[in-house]
Amino acid sequence: MSGTNLTFNDPTKKQQESRKLAAADHKSAANFLIDWLEEQKSFDSVRAVGHRVVHGMKHTAPELVTQELLDELHRIRPYDPDHLPREIE
Repeated sequence: MSGTNLTFNDPTKKQQESRKLAAADHKSAANFLIDWLEEQKSFDSVRAVGHRVVHGMKHTAPELVTQELLDELHRIRPYDPDHLPREIE
């Protein structure tokens, strides 16, 4: 994915930083992000991670990812073929 960047705020340095990623696809970018997060000193304080699905139809509030939710997202994938396949991945 050409032009992929990770931008984050570093409160210890009181500045925003950015890194270019050499990610061939969304999965590579997500794996890079997870590896990078695990290296951060404050990562052990993270208790949850959220991800916004562009078109979840009736799923409009935060919810846990379950097999039932994934099945539903697969079912409605034709309504948002540009986003849902990658978001489900």
